[in-house]
Amino acid sequence: MDKRADGTCEWILRVPAYLKWRKGGNILWIQGKAGSGKTILMTSNIDSLKKTSNSSFVAYHYFDICDKTGIKTGHQGLLWSLLLQLGFQDNKIHPALESLYEISKHGLLNLRPITSQVIDTLMKIIRDLTQKGHWIHIIVDALNECKEMHLVLDLLVEVANFSSVGVMLSSCNHPPKELSCFIISLDNLSLLHEDIIVFLDSQIQIMFKSTTIGAMIKKTFINKTDKGFRYIECQLKLLKAKETLLKIKRLLSDLPKDLKESYAMALEIYKESDYYEDMENLLLWLLYAFEPLHMGQVAAIFSIDLKHSKVQSEMQAFFELEKIVDPILVTMNNANMVQLAHASVQEYLLENYNTSQITKLPNLNAQLGHSIIAQMCLTFLIQQDNYDALDDAESSDSKNRIMFDQYATQYWAAHAQYDGTTSMPYENTVKLVEAFLQEDSRHFTKWQSSYTYNGRRMPEQGQIFSDCNPLQIVAFFGLKEIAQRLLTNNIKTGAYIQNNRLSDIDSVGHAIGTATQAAASGGYKETVQILLEHKADVNALGGFYGTALQAAASGGYKETIELLLRYNANVNAQGGYYGTALQAAASGGHKETIQLLFKYNAKVNTQGGYYGTALQAAASGGYNEVIQLLLKHHAGIDIQAGYYGTALEAAAFGGFKDTVQLLLKYNANANTLGGQFGTALEAAAFSGHKEILEMLLEQNVNINAQGGYYGTALQAAVVKGHKHIIKLLLELHADVNVQGGYYGTALQAAAFLGYREIIEVLLKHNADVNIQRGEYGTALQAAAFEGHIDIVVLLLHHGANVNTQGGYHGTALQAAIFNKHNDVVEVLLEHDANDSSLKY
Repeated sequence: MDKRADGTCEWILRVPAYLKWRKGGNILWIQGKAGSGKTILMTSNIDSLKKTSNSSFVAYHYFDICDKTGIKTGHQGLLWSLLLQLGFQDNKIHPALESLYEISKHGLLNLRPITSQVIDTLMKIIRDLTQKGHWIHIIVDALNECKEMHLVLDLLVEVANFSSVGVMLSSCNHPPKELSCFIISLDNLSLLHEDIIVFLDSQIQIMFKSTTIGAMIKKTFINKTDKGFRYIECQLKLLKAKETLLKIKRLLSDLPKDLKESYAMALEIYKESDYYEDMENLLLWLLYAFEPLHMGQVAAIFSIDLKHSKVQSEMQAFFELEKIVDPILVTMNNANMVQLAHASVQEYLLENYNTSQITKLPNLNAQLGHSIIAQMCLTFLIQQDNYDALDDAESSDSKNRIMFDQYATQYWAAHAQYDGTTSMPYENTVKLVEAFLQEDSRHFTKWQSSYTYNGRRMPEQGQIFSDCNPLQIVAFFGLKEIAQRLLTNNIKTGAYIQNNRLSDIDSVGHAIGTATQAAASGGYKETVQILLEHKADVNALGGFYGTALQAAASGGYKETIELLLRYNANVNAQGGYYGTALQAAASGGHKETIQLLFKYNAKVNTQGGYYGTALQAAASGGYNEVIQLLLKHHAGIDIQAGYYGTALEAAAFGGFKDTVQLLLKYNANANTLGGQFGTALEAAAFSGHKEILEMLLEQNVNINAQGGYYGTALQAAVVKGHKHIIKLLLELHADVNVQGGYYGTALQAAAFLGYREIIEVLLKHNADVNIQRGEYGTALQAAAFEGHIDIVVLLLHHGANVNTQGGYHGTALQAAIFNKHNDVVEVLLEHDANDSSLKY
């Protein structure tokens, strides 16, 4: 149903609070009860702002409690949504967003930036846009459906403090008393009366052919506009389902008083129907699935028979959803995604399923929901041994199976472990997991190669279970009941029985390590305890984390760490990605974990692992409280080790201004050489952090210091195209001709990357066009290799020697020939390039 009719939502343009907001910015709070049309109003305003504000940037975000991805229910989703919308304008990426990307892609883990970095980048973009004279309007709908409302409000208040920024948000709730904002309340529905009448007329015309019935319906609802859009929408759908005039009259004479009664009536209709069990299963899936459901997946769900542990051979690919559940409860959009019809439906189902006065609702509690979904996923995966996914791959049945198989593969374990404590109270689920974990079965080996993983700060984005046994897998997911059953024999020898074969409890997988490490990495204390009671080696080495203690420390799981230490885990054991447990904890900013490790005599300056030291690990994330704690325990501030070389270089690269300030306060040496970028100055230049660069330059750092992959700070800035950094460095007399690094000189780097404007700046500062150094020998050869004909011409105009020999390809002509840049070849020949190479 198209919920917005022509001519609606225009009333807001006459409301004083809205006009003041449009003129002066700050926050406008649209308050209204569920179903009052807030989302329609917000969408209309987005369209209006885009049409009327030529110099305005409009960014928006819709919270949705029914969303299964987490993007529309949390603070992070809003943050990334605003960042990407404002950071991409006119097909260009804002430099601050590009810098954030560079930070995240460095290193083995390719971790998403931490929240403080994302917020800092967003603020830089907003500050830059407003300083350039642009207005920014940010529209946020359904704030009450966000699980982290306080974090979102803090962010929006900070954003609204910028001049030329207006934030408009909607919520069922009234604004907090301490919040200064403009307010429009839709609870005074006289504002919406005319809109609702227009909406009613348009929907009656679409849904009912009989003018008599239409007039009757309008007469009934014209005095019920105070109940809002959603209420009227529901009643129109209920009326549409009635076959006769008599039934329509009966419903009109006894309408539900509100949305709750409407939903109860819809459920009651199906209480005694043949589809009741299907409806209950569908509602469970829509409430508790971790992803949105496609219609094909719903077809697969209806084919699963849990009572007889089988899957029907033929699925009903297309069916009338209305026969199974009322459309006021569940709808299907244009992309064939099945979803709850409105946030108020989910709220009603979750609030009332266990209320004794309501007998019309199925059992929809979370524990049962996740258990049933886990059982359906496992039954489907086990039964797929009977099907070949390649057979008739284009058939609707096969497509539906593939879609559901993908979901079941990814999420059966997440559903199996869920009840708030990661235990599994349902025997049927336990039995199915045991049946699934048959090492030699086709379904198990297929799952091992199909499951993909991208969490727990690990580098693998795929087959982390390819060399793991069932014990390691159940430990990884914290399925303690299954772990206990597997560990039934040979307690003294530290082994377990699986499929009548003796297996080693300390078997090591290339990614997740031992079963104990796997459980510790998720903080599954009870599973870890079971393993240790069965003689698992608490200090076994291997896998990504090296030790179980390091695995637990990485996630900051204090109780699990305490358990491991009670079992004599070596607090200073070295190995794995982070080198030590202390470094692992520091990399995640886990202050309490670090305090606990110090209590057990963790050594603060042990070197090893990706970050080299715990201090560098903490600095790479900008965790100032952790840094202070480490320094209090005598961390060496200038120790050279790890990817970034020093803690100062790590902080400078990450753009953590306060952290750089803190380290300098503790006398960090800004001239220390080492690491990927050679110096902290080069790291800041590469990342484009001007304020940090200026801070370091105030420390009398050597602006021409050589080291790292890019040789100098100037070359690093050139590589990333940071014009503002290049300008600053040259103004402070950076030597434009210093040689070193991958590209040899700043000019050669710019020539290779095609930065004409930067080349012109460098030439104005007397860059030597004929210096021979680096991968491509000369700037001319670098430009010729990449086919940058305009730069080739520019360099020749400034006296580049066309026949200079050196570099990988020998001459500029040979480089152009190698990459078949015929236009460049012609230009070089016109400038008397030696053409002897053409004979080949």
